[in-house]
Amino acid sequence: MNNTQKFKILLMLLFLVTINASAQTRKLIKSFKFGSVGYNLYTIGGRPNTDLADTTFYLLYRVGNTKVLGKEIKEITEKSSGEVQLNTTYEIFPKSIIFKREGFTDDAYRKYMQNSKGLLSFLKYGVPVAMTPPPPPSSGTVITAVDNSGKPDEVDVLPEYPGGINNARKYVGEHVEYPAEALENGIEGTIILTFVIEKDGSVTEIKIDKGLGFGLDEEVMRVMKRMPKWSPAKLNGNDVRYRMRMPVNFQLN
Repeated sequence: MNNTQKFKILLMLLFLVTINASAQTRKLIKSFKFGSVGYNLYTIGGRPNTDLADTTFYLLYRVGNTKVLGKEIKEITEKSSGEVQLNTTYEIFPKSIIFKREGFTDDAYRKYMQNSKGLLSFLKYGVPVAMTPPPPPSSGTVITAVDNSGKPDEVDVLPEYPGGINNARKYVGEHVEYPAEALENGIEGTIILTFVIEKDGSVTEIKIDKGLGFGLDEEVMRVMKRMPKWSPAKLNGNDVRYRMRMPVNFQLN
């Protein structure tokens, strides 16, 4: 099996795999504290919707709370060969815990960090430093363009959402539903996301640059995937792809 085939299988496994936690036995592997708040990290076997692989997961809980704070893939093992296709390790720091994946190029690490309320929440995901693209500009909505004839910082016409960028934010605000877990834990703040406007105006490659966890990141991505088409960017009269950056604010009344 060549690397391309292995990568395709891994992609399939990551999309197909699901877990039925209530029917599985958890195993406590680590207890730790950030300040006065305690956390437990468990492993659990998954029930994948495929016969290709066996999968195990990490489950992260806050002591005294029965809801899962974080669920991370621990290991994916191909059944036919016994070969480990993905392996995740973890490292605990004074105010954070990082899960590091090996064997997959996306979501190479996922970080949970103590927030201003003293509670642990999902912060961000990313790739190893050597693979990280240059940081975006500190101001403005639009950041680096892609696929624009060798001029990554130039386009003649910027992409535009129907009615303007404020309407884009309005669309997200009207369609996002505040997750119950976030409400229960009083989570509020700003999510920073990036996405690509394709040549046909569709929204793709949605990424969370700065997340809040507790289901908020996933909810924003759900809404963005359903967003109406934009007018694409143009360079020399041709439609080109362009990467956008947009904040989404969550505030409890």
